[in-house]
Amino acid sequence: MIEREAVGVIGLITPWNFPIAIPAWKLAPALAYGNAVVMKPPN
Repeated sequence: MIEREAVGVIGLITPWNFPIAIPAWKLAPALAYGNAVVMKPPN
């Protein structure tokens, strides 16, 4: 059995000129490990 321990809160700041796939590459593994994710799109 594989046990994964959550690291904590992950901050994810995305650039304005990247497609949605780039943040998803970072978002999916963080959620899979059980971490909370705070995503900030650019203003």
